[in-house]
Amino acid sequence: MERKPSRRKSRIFETPERNESDTGSQNAPARRTTKYWPCGIVICPLILCILSALLFLQQFTTPDPLRSVLSSPKVHHGETLHSQVHNPDLARPSIELHPEDHVYRGAVTQHLDWVVAEDYLRPDGVLKQVYLVNGIFPGPTIEACSGDTLLINVTNALQGEPISIHWHGLHVHNTMDGVPGVTQNAIPPGSTFMYNLTIPQDQSGTFWYHGHTGTSRADGLYGGFVVHAPSSRPTVRGLMARDSAESLQYGYEREFLLLIGDWYHQPGAQVLAWYMSIASFGNEEASTALWPCLLDPWIALNNRPTSRTYQT
Repeated sequence: MERKPSRRKSRIFETPERNESDTGSQNAPARRTTKYWPCGIVICPLILCILSALLFLQQFTTPDPLRSVLSSPKVHHGETLHSQVHNPDLARPSIELHPEDHVYRGAVTQHLDWVVAEDYLRPDGVLKQVYLVNGIFPGPTIEACSGDTLLINVTNALQGEPISIHWHGLHVHNTMDGVPGVTQNAIPPGSTFMYNLTIPQDQSGTFWYHGHTGTSRADGLYGGFVVHAPSSRPTVRGLMARDSAESLQYGYEREFLLLIGDWYHQPGAQVLAWYMSIASFGNEEASTALWPCLLDPWIALNNRPTSRTYQT
């Protein structure tokens, strides 16, 4: 007699079939997802590279947030300053000199009003906090004649930082020399001081002025100061533009003032701190603004006529 399989055995034989089908259904999604792993390897590093590039570019387009949090802002805000900072033509001093306006006249008294403030600019393409005089960097160019008297009202619009102005090379009264703690007290924030300068009759030439407190000069508080010598002979204004002895000798028609000096992309206080530390070994840090160095550097003048040559 042939026996029929019991119900228990049939269940034993049926169970593996269900387990295999269940196991296959559970493994199926795993096999479908594993074929996308090469894309993940490519996309994840690409996203990290893009984020790193954005963070790297951000440091050149925004000021240091840590510095703005730890120190009080030293920015003089105003509509006039805002328009000048965002208009490059208004945020630069005039470099063309006008000796014809000074060499034929007698001594006069000039009245100047200056407001010293700070803001962020890109003088050479790199964002940096610089000093501004009446909203421009470098400061305004002063043109005068021998014997002139200049009354310059300097208002300190900085926050928490005193300033003073030194008139480099000029023979002025000791109390107007601008050396804080020696010949004058520094101008406190929010205060105004009037510099009374009388240029000697026998002094003329190209000079400059600069801040004489802390590292203000290194961060942009400076400008040109040109004293023209009176004409050596009487002339008719308009018929002869200037005393032409030098212009005929060198063959030039116009004069420009170029200010050349050290410039750092780092704040002056940071450069000074490194120089005073033992790590410098007494060697001044080289300017990072000059890299890459050129063997034959050249200077471009905006809006210059191509038919003229310039001599320095």
